Amino acid sequence: MSTRSVDAQARVAARPLRCPPTLRRSLLALACVAPGAVLAQTSGNAPVELDHLRVEGHRDASTEGSDSYTAGVARSSAKLDLSLRDTPQSVVVISRQQIVDRNLQSFQDVTDTVAGFNSPTWDTERTYISARGFEIDYYRVDGIPTEYTGDVQQNLAIYDRVEIVRGANGLTTGAGSPAASVDLIRKHANRDGFTGSLSLSAGSWDRYRGTADVQSPLNAAGNVRGRVVASYEDKDSFRDYYSRSSGLLYGIVDADFGAATSGYAGVSKQRNDGRGTTWGGVPAWFSDGTRTRFSRSDSFAPRWARGVADTTNAFAGLTHRFDSGAQLHVEYARQRFETDWKSVLYGYFSYPDRTTGLGLDNNYGGDYPTYTLQDSLDAYASIPMSFWGHEHEVVVGATWMDRNVRSWYNGTSEPLTPESVYDWTGTMPQPAWTPLVKGSENDIRQVAVYAAGRFNLRDDLKAILGARVSDWKNSDRITPSSSYGKHGRTTPYAGLIFDLDEHHALYASYTSIFSPQANRDRNGRYLAPREGNNYEIGAKGEYFGGALNAGLTLFRIEQDNVAVADPGQVVPGTTDQAYRAARGTVSQGVEFQLDGELSEQWRISLGWAQFDANDADGADVNPTSPRREGTLFTTWQTGPLRLGGGVSWQSSFYERGVAPDGNTARLEQGSVLLGNLMARYDISQALSAQLNVRNLFDRRYYANVTYQTQWIYGDPRDVELTLSWRF
Repeated sequence: MSTRSVDAQARVAARPLRCPPTLRRSLLALACVAPGAVLAQTSGNAPVELDHLRVEGHRDASTEGSDSYTAGVARSSAKLDLSLRDTPQSVVVISRQQIVDRNLQSFQDVTDTVAGFNSPTWDTERTYISARGFEIDYYRVDGIPTEYTGDVQQNLAIYDRVEIVRGANGLTTGAGSPAASVDLIRKHANRDGFTGSLSLSAGSWDRYRGTADVQSPLNAAGNVRGRVVASYEDKDSFRDYYSRSSGLLYGIVDADFGAATSGYAGVSKQRNDGRGTTWGGVPAWFSDGTRTRFSRSDSFAPRWARGVADTTNAFAGLTHRFDSGAQLHVEYARQRFETDWKSVLYGYFSYPDRTTGLGLDNNYGGDYPTYTLQDSLDAYASIPMSFWGHEHEVVVGATWMDRNVRSWYNGTSEPLTPESVYDWTGTMPQPAWTPLVKGSENDIRQVAVYAAGRFNLRDDLKAILGARVSDWKNSDRITPSSSYGKHGRTTPYAGLIFDLDEHHALYASYTSIFSPQANRDRNGRYLAPREGNNYEIGAKGEYFGGALNAGLTLFRIEQDNVAVADPGQVVPGTTDQAYRAARGTVSQGVEFQLDGELSEQWRISLGWAQFDANDADGADVNPTSPRREGTLFTTWQTGPLRLGGGVSWQSSFYERGVAPDGNTARLEQGSVLLGNLMARYDISQALSAQLNVRNLFDRRYYANVTYQTQWIYGDPRDVELTLSWRF
């Protein structure tokens, strides 16, 4: 085994203590003298032969309790235990400590912290996320992928960390977006004794939240352990008439069935219930063509509008370790996701009169329930090997996924008369609705086999090679002729890592892209699957034994059949935006990330991303995604006080809107700089108080353009105080 490989495997999760230089020199001198002192105390002057010590530990992927802003390993790219330095792709890990310090509560909160991710809201209930210019259409939980829809907002109280792989991740995902993979990694019951925490929060707009997290052994031997997390939040909003409650319950049991076998089983349920929900934003124009400037609090929605999202997950896993060092992993998950959205879209290509405020007609209104049930099974073996004088690891696995998706809709049996935008109260009565009609029913099935290997070609050169062969089919139960699929689709993966020295490495990687898409054109036909190639080259840095990680990436994505909004068009018979397929699309850019500890007191998360994405004609693809973004968050610990803060900056973005005269016009938001602050004081060893402030300077800005005619305002200044008790 190479010296570099031994060093990488020997590091453990506990972070080394970093001391001032003078103290470090003293400790080094002590370390040099200590062996002599020990030898001096052996009997006589007889020579002493010490046994060779070989450390076979592995880095721990868990970040809870580490007080770190990075992670030892990330498994999301290839199911291999790879350090961030040894992963030949751009990887970001949002650790548990970052989640706590930055007061991250939702999926959107996480992606907002990562440079290059654009996650604007479309209304009060939906957030669509893009990276490198392309929309993210899936996310993963413990490595198992599921479809991402805009109304998915996972409560982060049950997760240890979030692993983000920028770019294509087809090896472990199969069909999916080339933009990025976002993997939520659950907490486990891994403590020997009874322990837990309670927290109470109060914030702007009457936001109140309580969270309890408790774990304990469930038998005297301690080999069976349980953990329960419960959370409830109730809040109003800076938007008129809107409020939301959210409840979460999570339970997991971890068990050691012997020295070589362990497993877990659990369930979670989250329900979000929004009232006075909006559909879209506020009009960008008056009917005479002049621009509007509404208040951030303005909401042109009825008070009876409601959006409910209910997610239930059941999951289980088993791991067996063989004497040879090989491991077998089996994981199963079932997810049920239900939504019921009753609302009205006001102002879709209709514009209010500048004088009277009337004319904001409703284009669509109805009840739109959906139901998704997904079963997933993943089994793989990791096998250590030794040849060519080096040690290697190979992963071989198979996966199966079956997803049933159904949706319904109805409409109003009587017209809805809007109020003036100057005197909007949202008190219009709820109309009578027509009977629900099934709008869609699809069965999506994916079966795949995959293999990947980490091969140490030399002491300073490693290769990550792999491939996945997938069968994917979308069966349309209402219109069978619209069914489509792919058989025997191969997704290759190749990466090289070259160690420059103890702390730095260069890498290059390639993977193909395959992603069937549910977007349809103005004629109702599904767009052909996205296909293309993803290339990356870059450099990685690892310092202080892995406590600080850095990465610089140059990327290029070449794609065909990219879904681009078709302005002013909807899918026939629905309210869904229609899309067209853009050919010859290229996205290329650069990313930089620095996360971890600069000293024992100082933590940092710093990122920069910029890209260009154009189609074959040179036109911008997804121009609502800012082309340059930078993020910084840092904290300093002094005694019982932790102070922190940061900034996020994005360049301008625009959308090709449709003005009242029918001509295409440009809706643009200039660059935006936002500030954030945090402070936490440890009142005692168990009790602490934390203050978080977002949009510190209360910057007024537009966060998004929706339906080519509407603005979405960004959130004003937001303050929250949290009291936490650990036991």
